[in-house]
This record gives sequence, structure tokens and C-alpha cells, in this order.
Amino acid sequence: TALIACAGPSLKENIEIIKKNQDKFVIFALNPTARLLIENEINPDFIVIIENFGNIHQFSSIDTKKYYFIQEGFVEPKISNLETRKTFNYISKDNFLNNWIRECLNLNDDIKSLGTVSYSALISAYIMGFDKIILIGQNLAYDGAKCYSTNCHFGEIECIYDEKEKKYKIIAKEEEFLKALKERDILDEHAKNIMKKYVDELNKNICTVKSQDGKDIPTKNDYAIFINIFEQTANNLKAQKPNLKLINSSNRGAQINGFENISLDEVIKGLEKIEKLNLDNYQANINKELIIQKIRKLIHKNHLFHLEMCKISENEKKVNEGIMTIEEFFEEFYNIIPKITELKEQHQFDYLELFYLLQLKKDYKLKTIEDIKKTEENMKNLAKSARLFNSRAVAYYKHLRNCESFVLE
Repeated sequence: TALIACAGPSLKENIEIIKKNQDKFVIFALNPTARLLIENEINPDFIVIIENFGNIHQFSSIDTKKYYFIQEGFVEPKISNLETRKTFNYISKDNFLNNWIRECLNLNDDIKSLGTVSYSALISAYIMGFDKIILIGQNLAYDGAKCYSTNCHFGEIECIYDEKEKKYKIIAKEEEFLKALKERDILDEHAKNIMKKYVDELNKNICTVKSQDGKDIPTKNDYAIFINIFEQTANNLKAQKPNLKLINSSNRGAQINGFENISLDEVIKGLEKIEKLNLDNYQANINKELIIQKIRKLIHKNHLFHLEMCKISENEKKVNEGIMTIEEFFEEFYNIIPKITELKEQHQFDYLELFYLLQLKKDYKLKTIEDIKKTEENMKNLAKSARLFNSRAVAYYKHLRNCESFVLE
């Protein structure tokens, strides 16, 4: 049984139940909920993150070396550089940044992120072979005044019904919100403006959906979309695996068809203690030679591109120094431009994709639990090479910007 801890208010309400019964399921914590769980002496088996910026503060008080991470290929470098117990890469096909990575790793699966980390956690649990998956904190609606779990990411806002205007409104708990922004290194002079813009944007996107008891409850537009995504996903997963049991224990949240609405108290009655996963010795089966060949090819293309750009720069200097005429400059220029254009077209996305690939701490591909236990190949050397090349890649961009020399090693 897998338990996915999402960021809605029902997570906090069930925190003691989870704590007392955490040895009965494998816990997938989303990045906004990891701290809440850990502070309540709950050890998530996996921490899942897909966002590509602004989330490093969520791990400031967490000893990440104790936890397995599941992360998208394009998460911010500060996250990728965290020292974890082991990092598994969730490399979705619906983001163009992952195309090059997927080609390198010869991935032909259909996994997606669809813009919500709870979806990635659900699919991760499914890929790993769990027969029962429970959602908790997946309210996908504003529950009374609460929007998110207390002490959770963005837990500093609430939804109220304005009797005067006869509509739902989002308001910020100003002191808590500004404190949270400060934690994210937002300067005081910008914090109030950011808070106002964030709340204004939320108020533009309020709508209503059906609750689990059939009533209309407020939510925001993207949550309404996520409800539809989870409903379609439930149908698709059950079609592939008829014995799959999907449960939503997020009491008083939005109705998600395809998931049984069962309280966590009731679900736990049918669960027994399990042996926790130990994936410390798992290594992925990845063709390192293929990756190395592609990296070398890309380095070479970038090198050629840089050399052509430097020719233009050198010719500009020659014109300024009177060594070359304007006519000669443009004659050379028009010879170089087709080469630059061709090189740029060949790898207009390649470099960006490679940049994100090389932020990955380790290259582990999610498989079934049995595959994970059996696989033994070690990817540490590749990770080390990737980090080394990334520093060179950053240096290369600086060289290109400054028209300095670049040495291909």
C-alpha cells in the first residue's frame, strides 16, 4: 500500500493517524509536505518534486541524506545538488527539456507530469507496482477557510465567503505570508507586492466544483483541471490493472471519480505492518556509452558554434583596427552565417536539455519494485562526470558571451 501525502488541509487533520500507522504503508511526500511530515516524526519513504525553481527553502531544516528523492529532470540545480539517500529521476515525456535525456536513456515509456507533483507521485507508485494507492491531503478545493495544511507550503492563505459581495475570496494571513516569503529570501520591500499579486491572481481564478458530499465548494481553475486529470488517470490505470485499488481519504475535499472515498481511519483497519523498502543497493541499467557519445557530440557542436562566433568577433576587431575593410568583413560574415545557422538549428534545444540533464545527481530510472531490488549497476561515475561537465558548460557560456577562447578538452 502506498500513501501519497498531498498539501491539502486533510493532511494535517490526519497527521496523528499517519504517525501511528506509518509502518503500514510506503509514504510518498510531495515537496511541500515533506517538512510537515518530518516535523511530526513521520519518515517519508520518498520525497517527490517536479518544480523547476524556488523550492530549496522547503528542505532547509531537513537532513536530505536520510531520504529517497524522486525528481523531474529539470528541477532547479540547488535541489539536484542536495545529498540524498538516493535520487530516482522521473523523466516525463511531456516537457521538451526531457527529450534529449529520454533519447540518451532510451526511454520509450509514456509517463507525464501534467503540471502537478501529486500526479507524478501517483504514477511513481503505480510504476513501482503498488496494488493500493491512498491519497491524503488531495482536497483540490478550499476546505472552509483553509487552503493548505498548516505549516505547509503556501499555508499562509485562506478562503472566505464575502457576505457583502456574495462570493468567495482568497485573503492572505499577512504576518505568516510575509514570514514565509522572508524564508524564501524575498526582500521586505518586495514581499507585500508579491503577496498582493499572488492573492489577486488567485481571486481571478476561483470557481466551484462538487465536493464528496455533492455540494458546491470553491476551488481554483487549475485544481478543477487536476480533478479531471486524476479522474481520467484513474480510468486509464484501472483499465491496465483491474485489481488496482485507488482510495481518496482527503475528507471534505473535491469529488474525484474513480477513487473510493474512504476515511484513513477505515482504510487502516484493513492494513498490516509492512517491511519498508531498502533501495540503497539499487542501480539502474543505463547505457553509459551511449550517453557519453551524445555528450561528446554535443560538446563538439558547441565548440564549432563557438569558433564560428569568435571568427565574427575577430573580424570586428580587424575592422576597428583598420586591418579589414567593411566589404571584406561582410564577405566573411555571409560565409560564416550559414554555418552558425545550421549548427544552431541542429541543437537549438539540445544544449538546454543537456544543461538540465547534467544537474541530475544520479541517473536512476524508476522500475518495478522487483526490478529495483535486482538491478546492480552503479551510476556514480556518470554522475561525477556529469557534474564536472556542467561546470565546463557554464564556463563555456561565459566564454561565448565574452568572446574569449574556449578549449575543447
